[in-house]
Amino acid sequence: MTHALISGFLFATLSLLAADSQDRSLDSLLNATHFAFGGVGFAGVTSQGERDYKEILARPSAETDFERVFQAGNVQAKCYALTALYKLNHEKFLQLALPLRKSDTRVFVMRGCVMSQRPLSAVIGEIEASAYSRQK
Repeated sequence: MTHALISGFLFATLSLLAADSQDRSLDSLLNATHFAFGGVGFAGVTSQGERDYKEILARPSAETDFERVFQAGNVQAKCYALTALYKLNHEKFLQLALPLRKSDTRVFVMRGCVMSQRPLSAVIGEIEASAYSRQK
C-alpha cells in the first residue's frame, strides 16, 4: 500500500514538472530576444530561442503550440513559429505568412556573432528558401 502511494506521488510530481517545463519553453519563446539558428555569440552556443523551438517541436502538440506562439508572441517568436509551421503544416504557414509578406517590421536576427535587424518579409523569404530546413 505504501509503495503504491509513493509511486502515485512520484508520478504526479513528475507529471507536474514536465508540464511546468513545457510552459517554461512556451513562455520563454513568446518573448524571444532574437531569432537564431546555429551557434551564436563568441562561444557559438545554441540560443535559448532555438532550444525552446526544438523542445516544442518534439512534442505531440507542436503544431498547436506553435500556432499559440504565433498568436501571442513577439516578432522573433512569430519567426520561430513560422519556421515550425513551414514544416508541420505548410498551408497554415502560407495563411499566417500572407499578411506579413510586405511587413517592414524589424526582427532581431543573430547569425554567429552578429546581431542585426532584418525586415520580417525578408525572414519569411528565408524560411521559404529553406534557410532553416536543416534545423530540427
